Amino acid sequence: MSPHAWLLQRRLDFACRCLAASAWPIAEVALQAGFADQAGLTRAMRQHLDTTPATYRRIQRERGASQAGREHPPRTQ
Repeated sequence: MSPHAWLLQRRLDFACRCLAASAWPIAEVALQAGFADQAGLTRAMRQHLDTTPATYRRIQRERGASQAGREHPPRTQ
């Protein structure tokens, strides 16, 4: 893997974690992940993940909401 590909993968991984777990605007996620702007993040996600940041965030939140209902409540002692 080339250094550029490695760096891009790390940036995309970070952006995906932020999109799933934070309420930051997508433009802020892009900047924090090292992209020049939201459009750069969107282009990279479309090219490498076949999705957009907004779609990725929506799917992750829907997945989290559906899994939250299946979790067992913590046991009390």
